[in-house]
Amino acid sequence: MKHEDEFELEAEDRVWTDAFREAIHAESERPAVFWSAQRAAIRGRITSRGRRSSAWMAFASAAALLLFAVMLLSVGTPIATRVPEKLQVAARVDPDQLLSEVQETIDNPIPDSLAPLDLLAQDMDKDFKANKRLAKQ
Repeated sequence: MKHEDEFELEAEDRVWTDAFREAIHAESERPAVFWSAQRAAIRGRITSRGRRSSAWMAFASAAALLLFAVMLLSVGTPIATRVPEKLQVAARVDPDQLLSEVQETIDNPIPDSLAPLDLLAQDMDKDFKANKRLAKQ
């Protein structure tokens, strides 16, 4: 029963596709004048669309430039003359405290950002020496 239904569907599909193929062939057998008019119409749409898109791109670019200029002019002080907040805070630090921090940094051979790696290297060195001692015994 199931196979018979599938066979009927395939036969219906075949009939439909054959009819579609014949209709397409009949439509495509038109005179050369028709196809020339089609090409001209397509070219006309492409060029008009190209003109519209280039005008749109010019408008969008001008609007973006205008927005950028307004943003630059609306800022109170120019970007180059503004002092970041971190620098303003650093200017209020006590000179003695700053000197002690600089001395501490100079005395420490390892930068703070590499301190965890230094601890890891020390642990690895201890393990290596312990394994070396065990191997000698």
